[in-house]
Amino acid sequence: MHHQKNPKIAYVLWFFLGALGAHRYYLMQNKSATMMLLLAVAVVLSRGYLPLAILLSLWWLLDAVLIPGYVDAAADHSMIQVVEDPKADKAKAAALSAVKFTDVQQLHELNAQYMASFLRGDMDGAIKGATEALSICEEQLGTENGHAAAIRNNLGEFYCRSGNNPQAINMFKSAIAIQEQFPDKDISPEQAQDSLCHSINSLARIYTTLGQTQDAKKLYRSIIDILATNESTKNVHTAKKTPRYYVSYASALNNLAMLCSDKGQSEQAQSFFTEATAMLDHFPIESTELKVEIIKNNATNESTLLHYERAETLFQRAMRILEDYAFSLENQLDTAETESDTVLATNTDELNIVFDDQYHPLIDEEKLRAEALQRNELQMASCRNGLGIVYANQNRLEDAEVELIAASKIRKSIVPQNDPELITGLSHLSLIYFKQHKLEKAEAISKHILAARELAYGADHADTQRAQRNLELIQAEIKKQA
Repeated sequence: MHHQKNPKIAYVLWFFLGALGAHRYYLMQNKSATMMLLLAVAVVLSRGYLPLAILLSLWWLLDAVLIPGYVDAAADHSMIQVVEDPKADKAKAAALSAVKFTDVQQLHELNAQYMASFLRGDMDGAIKGATEALSICEEQLGTENGHAAAIRNNLGEFYCRSGNNPQAINMFKSAIAIQEQFPDKDISPEQAQDSLCHSINSLARIYTTLGQTQDAKKLYRSIIDILATNESTKNVHTAKKTPRYYVSYASALNNLAMLCSDKGQSEQAQSFFTEATAMLDHFPIESTELKVEIIKNNATNESTLLHYERAETLFQRAMRILEDYAFSLENQLDTAETESDTVLATNTDELNIVFDDQYHPLIDEEKLRAEALQRNELQMASCRNGLGIVYANQNRLEDAEVELIAASKIRKSIVPQNDPELITGLSHLSLIYFKQHKLEKAEAISKHILAARELAYGADHADTQRAQRNLELIQAEIKKQA
């Protein structure tokens, strides 16, 4: 008969010696404990090689939520034998047999499978797998637990990407309800708070796409209220918080500001943007893209308010950040075997995924870096285009021409020729050429714009007809000067 394992001892071992697998040895998970120990040795011998260190850290963090299941699995038979009352014995046995190690293992396997489907772009497979995982999770562990909330959050994301907004809303709402009423005791309060804010942000994002602006605003304000409620965070600019805290807070402010800006409330948006921008120095490197997006949005709003010098400064700041990040990414490609502190973000960063401890998706770091560099380039194009518009509004036509040409060259090397943002940038460049009386260049670009509009929208669309009128205006000016 096995002695019942004490979860407190398991967590103490996990906290102090977890990287060496001590808690797993204690819980009789000897094979995986040895693997964990070997991985820790490999990290030390490789002098903290980043992918191995990340893998070990993820495994260690995941074990915080797996320990209760391992404790139950280890204690199952011995617990049944020590109950004295026959009726209690029967009830306890039924309860203990309900959550078996095989059930937990199946849950983790399903999590791995539906995440693999998601990464392949198979939303139907991801939804089917996550639904099955949720059913098993709630049947074995109950509905009021962090696992169920995480899977519901994932399902919300999958439904959203499949275009099923009603189902996505239901999933996010149920995830939020669990996170609010039954915070996950297996993770830190900060992590639980971050997960809650993330689910609220996802729900607000759907309301925004549906045009339900007031509902979205309430949710973004609720995130700010949650993050500012704690006594230690009343002064958000001086309190010592985790980088993730600042990301959540600034993201909510940015989203709230964008809603105001879209409604023409630029002055109100400015106050939110200013507060968000003040937090950017606290961001982790993997949130560089969000940092640049906030600065860019702030700059665009300042330009709307005719604060051109502020807008120029912000766009230039964003471009410097992008240049530094690109250098860091490119340097990693050239020195793949050396230690680096650059962390790559992926499109799964916003999901609260429950991974199986034996399952770690193969990460193609070279591919991730290439994708990050491409997104970096597109953000650079957007900043240069915005800066060009700022110069054009100041009648600095030559400076505007330089920036708009550079932006269009970047986009042409990455996106299709009829890409909407490329066409918008070319429209601004055509106008600059027209003002400079470079009519042949303006005509050539306008012909390209017209062809792209016709291909995308058809001849009768308002944008196509506007492009046709602009071309006719340029051609009339050419005839006048002939």
